[in-house]
Amino acid sequence: MNTKICLINGADVNEIRDMGVTARNMANYVANVCKGDAITLPDREISTAFLNRVAEHLDRYELIFLDNDRIFTNEDIKAPFMSSLSDAERESLTTCIGILVGQGRIELCCPFHADAAAPEKSADELAQSKRWVSYTFIERVQAELDKISVGLNGLSMCEDALFSVEFLQSLTQDEREMLMPCTMKMVMAGAINLPVIELADDEEGEDAALAA
Repeated sequence: MNTKICLINGADVNEIRDMGVTARNMANYVANVCKGDAITLPDREISTAFLNRVAEHLDRYELIFLDNDRIFTNEDIKAPFMSSLSDAERESLTTCIGILVGQGRIELCCPFHADAAAPEKSADELAQSKRWVSYTFIERVQAELDKISVGLNGLSMCEDALFSVEFLQSLTQDEREMLMPCTMKMVMAGAINLPVIELADDEEGEDAALAA
């Protein structure tokens, strides 16, 4: 099972992509610089035993919700695991999660329609909706769009024009459903720079909804 850490603090697709890159850099630092039983960072030292303990505990859950310093699941992860941590371990928990994300041991996600004004939705509601995207999915979409060679007439904002058949076939059903909504949001946020001059008929309504 690949545990997913789902941010519910209003993070958007740009922020989750940047956080994923940071997590990967953290993991590379640990792999290339830190040897032995200690992970020495500029502001703290973390034992590899504690990192593995965090990974083993998180691996018990399919989906975990993180809101700043609050971490919880449907089964309430806060107790007894959180109560078993020392102050130093509790302060290092977020760092451990970042390293584990970068190592690919857990996956970083955010709700697609995260509401910054009311981010604390129930775990049950978020778990049932499954309307979230992972930073690895965002990177895959971005890498695929980077391959596009744009002609003088621009291109149509539809998945058949933007993505290869091979890429579309590689997606799960959930990823396919999120592909164009996520792409539209990335374009509107400036994460992807495409000279789009025309919308496909089935995208016009979605564009208006996202702009609302």
